[in-house]
Amino acid sequence: MKRATDILDEVIAAIRSSQTREEAKNKLMSKFEFSDEQAEYILMLRLQTLVGLEIQKILDEMKEKRDLITYLTSIIENPKKLDKVVVDEMIYMRDTYGDERKTEISNDVELIYELDSSIKRLKKLDELIKEPVITWIDSDYKLKVLYQSRILKVPE
Repeated sequence: MKRATDILDEVIAAIRSSQTREEAKNKLMSKFEFSDEQAEYILMLRLQTLVGLEIQKILDEMKEKRDLITYLTSIIENPKKLDKVVVDEMIYMRDTYGDERKTEISNDVELIYELDSSIKRLKKLDELIKEPVITWIDSDYKLKVLYQSRILKVPE
């Protein structure tokens, strides 16, 4: 858009000298080296958007986009800045979408020992056979193998 406004009189002359929309588009692309999308956008413009105020809005938008690109590039290139952004976004997500804890915290030590023994049994199984399985720890903290290709008894 900025390029078109810089050579506005020539662009308008090229459009006016054309018989069809397609011809005008081709002239803009060949004479001024606009891309297909740029030429299409120029043809869709109304003359009211070419007044000084609108041109200034376009220039301001271009500056804003360049500043944003510079800022984002500085984040990507600086690991400390990137870490800070990630931490800030995680805090925002926690504060915005966080909810109460879904699991229950228990002081019952026996449950921990039962889980520990289940994990030890799982490690023993790992030594016996290596294949992908689906496991499940039930509400009693007992480990169950839901899928495996051959039947294998879990040692107690």
